[in-house]
Amino acid sequence: MDSKAAIEAAEGQYNRLIGLQKQCVSNSSTLTDDRAAYDTLVDEVEHTDYLISSIGQVSADNSQTLIQAARTAYDALSDSQKSYVKNSSLLEQREAEYQKFWYDKIMELYNKGSYDAAKEAIPVFLKDFPDSSHIGDLKKLLVTVNEKCAEELIDKANSYYKGKKYEQALNTLGDCLEEYSATDAVANAKSLQEKINQTVADLRPKTGKVLSNTLGSGNGELIVKFDESGDSSGDEGNYDYCIKVQSTDNENEYKMFYIRAGGSATINIPDGTYCVKYAIGSTWYGTDALFGTNTAYARADDTFDFSTSYDSRYVYYDTWTLTVGNVKDGNLSFTVIDASKF
Repeated sequence: MDSKAAIEAAEGQYNRLIGLQKQCVSNSSTLTDDRAAYDTLVDEVEHTDYLISSIGQVSADNSQTLIQAARTAYDALSDSQKSYVKNSSLLEQREAEYQKFWYDKIMELYNKGSYDAAKEAIPVFLKDFPDSSHIGDLKKLLVTVNEKCAEELIDKANSYYKGKKYEQALNTLGDCLEEYSATDAVANAKSLQEKINQTVADLRPKTGKVLSNTLGSGNGELIVKFDESGDSSGDEGNYDYCIKVQSTDNENEYKMFYIRAGGSATINIPDGTYCVKYAIGSTWYGTDALFGTNTAYARADDTFDFSTSYDSRYVYYDTWTLTVGNVKDGNLSFTVIDASKF
């Protein structure tokens, strides 16, 4: 860039020569090359100035792209070229304004309680502007924001708990403990988690507990027991069952009872024809949620008839035995159903 005067002087001398004299200049091509190289340097400087002036007032739309393009162009210049950039101070001003713009946005998110959004924005700022004067403040703010996010999840879990949505509460606390393990709120999350786990454990019915009954009682017996001779490595032997005996004539008439893994019970059934369904799972959340989102459902392919008869001395009634768990070589088949069919 500093060779401008020398190039122009040489060009002036060369242009004053007549045709024959110019032919005698052995290094005229060097002058041509120097002019071309100089013009290229000038074009780069002018292009950089143009990119800087194109930034305009900073905004969330395209300022980042414009600033990055201008900064890339400026940094590619030689020190000599940089001294000829008219808008170099403007570039620094726009960069500072852009950083301040996003810093203010983050503070706005924090002040209005949008902690999740602030949590996502702060690391991006730290990465994009590692030399910003706001780095220290934002690192401290990120700690506070993480605490706030953890507290929000705990409050959400507590709300689920009060609404007896225990699975959702435990899942929310699991997310909290996984994502915010370094926060002071962890102790509160663990305390609530223990409380909910105890509540859920207390909810688990005893084997044979009737959960719902619109059938009434009867003489018939349905004996439910766990298989003791099947493949003990199977999963079903480790799960509890909620069994529903439902009238084939009226789906609103049924008896629903609980069988713990390994347990057995005898349930009295009135006369009639019934289908048998079961829900299976590892953690009981109550009669509304059953075993939660991991509940599996099935229905026996055969129906069960119960009838009672009498003579002068005895009462005769039907008894059926239903074996659940890891049954080997059983003679009753089941079809998987969805929750709406249970």
